[in-house]
Amino acid sequence: MNIQGISGEPVKMIRNEKGIALVTTLMLMLIGLGLTLCLLNMITEGAKMSGTNKRYKTTLEASYGGAEILVKDIVPYMLQNIDLDSSSLLDKLNSAYLAILPEVADINCLKAKITTGTTSWSTSCGATAIGPLTPANSPDITLNLQGTNNNTFLVYAKIVSTKTGNTSMSGLTLEGSSTSETPSTITPQHSPYLYTIETQGKRTGDISATAHIEVLYAY
Repeated sequence: MNIQGISGEPVKMIRNEKGIALVTTLMLMLIGLGLTLCLLNMITEGAKMSGTNKRYKTTLEASYGGAEILVKDIVPYMLQNIDLDSSSLLDKLNSAYLAILPEVADINCLKAKITTGTTSWSTSCGATAIGPLTPANSPDITLNLQGTNNNTFLVYAKIVSTKTGNTSMSGLTLEGSSTSETPSTITPQHSPYLYTIETQGKRTGDISATAHIEVLYAY
């Protein structure tokens, strides 16, 4: 195609495409860099999520472990020694479970929560604070559990509800018959104590992962 110039001479169009390869290369490099950054970001976020999930699972296991220790060891142990005065019971409890360093907020309140129904609790023992306060804010007992790789976990436990039953704490079996009775044995139906317990665990020095669970325990 010729275009007439001012002088009437035809002007030839200059078609220089030597720089298109450089532009294309730069665009491809930019796209590749973007894809690389996206991939690195996905790997980094995945590693973060994996680490967070691992920390949460270990903290959750610590919370379950604290609940198991409380309901299967400490509560029965306290019930067996419930006739002791508060100071002696606390000393005995600390001596028996020295490995987990239990910290009892108020031994009198803990005794009341173990042996009496929720409606009998005093205000100072948390009768009006059930629900809104988490175990970490108002624990009955704090357990210090040792994990692997020198990791330690704090498990806060709080009894939020108690329903009294007819569980015998004397160790005697109240059944049998006298000589004037028929030899059949009458055993009363067992109605256990029911405890609703909340536990909250966290890794010592790390508040990024906490686990809060609730258990119902029958004794």
